[in-house]
Amino acid sequence: MATMHPPLPLLGHEQTWLDQDDLAQLFCPKPQACNEQIYSPNNNYGFSRCLKHYAGLHAADPIHAIVPHGASSYFAPGGQKRAHQQELNPAIPCILASSADCVEAFRNSGKQQVVPIGLASLYALRCITSNLVQPQRHGSLFFRIHGTAACRLIADDASLIQQLLTLPDHFHPIHVCAHWNDWHQGHYEPYIKAGFRIVGAGHLRDDFFIWRHWHLLNSHQRLITSGGGTHVWHAIQLGLPVHLIQSSYRYDVDPAFQNSVNTDQKLLQLMQQHFNDRTDQPTQTQRDLAERFLGTQFLRAPEHIAQLLQQAKQVHWAAHEQATRRGSQ
Repeated sequence: MATMHPPLPLLGHEQTWLDQDDLAQLFCPKPQACNEQIYSPNNNYGFSRCLKHYAGLHAADPIHAIVPHGASSYFAPGGQKRAHQQELNPAIPCILASSADCVEAFRNSGKQQVVPIGLASLYALRCITSNLVQPQRHGSLFFRIHGTAACRLIADDASLIQQLLTLPDHFHPIHVCAHWNDWHQGHYEPYIKAGFRIVGAGHLRDDFFIWRHWHLLNSHQRLITSGGGTHVWHAIQLGLPVHLIQSSYRYDVDPAFQNSVNTDQKLLQLMQQHFNDRTDQPTQTQRDLAERFLGTQFLRAPEHIAQLLQQAKQVHWAAHEQATRRGSQ
């Protein structure tokens, strides 16, 4: 059977920039085509919609597996890799893992049906690079470390702004990429007052988030960041050099999410070790790190993803029927 060509992107470069004209609308939740009743976080940032679009499947058909949506090393406090507790639903046997670290973490946590496919976001990039002409890149895109609804981050934004303003001319113009929750918290007001243009990929509940994210990165010559995260590995995947700037910060966090803070701090230490020098392109070490976190070696053709999703559905319902029989005995 011939290998299928990746489909056209769900959203293009031009529309991404048109969407920046109304940030209040951009950062609001949107109706989503996906019906993820098996595991609703699968479509955080549009990941499951992206995966099904790539595989040629209907958006409304749920994924019968857990699809991790962040790139992580999965190190637990004891040193052994462990999956995040919220992704260990005993009623969902299948995991479509993002990386070798992810596979190890889920297997250490007791999961047996673990198949690596790479981070789901990469399938949106495959659609973009397979079908669209590379746009001209200008200036830099800055990502401030962001919080979440349960984990508020307080940063020394005055220091970050001063560092941005004093970067060499070839870093400019600098666009500031806002996180939807921090936008609603008002954390980007100082950047607006300092003259920076704010842009963004959208809301957590937005099927087109991941497409805008890739187009925004791909519109710039380099990435500036104040910490680690998936955006760093995505930028390197596009060949963008990454520059780290830092200021003091603290988290106001629910104790249940303290492990996420610990993970962020480990990522920052990794960034401090490997991203302190200004370079015109990613170093080989940075490329190796990106491949490790994103699981690029596990990427698959559209028809193979479609096959894996069908197999996950069969395994899921077989396990469900088995559990039902046990419960009725």
